[in-house]
Amino acid sequence: MIDLEIEDVIVLDESRCQNTTNTARRICNPTIDGKKDKNQFKKTGKQYGVNGIGFQGINCHSAIFFNQKNNSNNFVLTLCKFLISRIENPNASKILYNIVNNPKLEIDNIKLELLKKIMDDEEFNEIFDYGKKIIPEKLKSKCKKYKINYYKINILMKKHLQKLLNNKKLILLMKEEKPLNIILDNARIHTAKIVEEACEILSIKFVFLPPYCPFLSPIEDVWKDVKRELYNEHYYSLKELTELFETKFYEKVNHISYYKNWVMKFFGANIS
Repeated sequence: MIDLEIEDVIVLDESRCQNTTNTARRICNPTIDGKKDKNQFKKTGKQYGVNGIGFQGINCHSAIFFNQKNNSNNFVLTLCKFLISRIENPNASKILYNIVNNPKLEIDNIKLELLKKIMDDEEFNEIFDYGKKIIPEKLKSKCKKYKINYYKINILMKKHLQKLLNNKKLILLMKEEKPLNIILDNARIHTAKIVEEACEILSIKFVFLPPYCPFLSPIEDVWKDVKRELYNEHYYSLKELTELFETKFYEKVNHISYYKNWVMKFFGANIS
């Protein structure tokens, strides 16, 4: 049983916002003699979108973070980012900050590390210009040549992340922090082994909702209202979309009407 007086409760969920629908529009010239025009083509425009990971604080602060790829590694890093804004011990916060910003976890550096193992020095150096900066086209070409794919990148990133998290000092410091309960669904990235290991280290307890029951999560209503307003806004870049997404989220997420009845029903507590 969760005690709201001594434990923090967060409702977590992911949602995606994008500038176009998933259905492409089809454009064609007028038909001739009732026959379908052969010059039919698709028109979708420039597509961009962003994944938002929302933390709806029931008795603590709320937050939202963004990424372009939802996977277990990025999810663990997002949990670390939220903890940085929450925990009281500056030493623990510093360790987590160094994990989140560790160069070994950057995608380009992981690609280089994988290529270094299978290429000779001469070919490897072709990836860089005279200033030792990465040439993106060269890096992409070499990755394609040596089949450095998403799966291999993810595996190595996971190994680095596990090693960084397995910090004895961090484990001891996190045990002294206020207990954190996160209520969320059973999405695959939430139940991955590395996420389970991270929660043990970071002193986070997951409370999983029953499958196919989004109505039990009050943050779902936040997403619905945020998206409805976003669809009526005008934005012309990924940066503008992300900024609007963030603004709308913070405007709504802390309104008590979203979760007051939910707290009463599941915790028997009256909040105001």
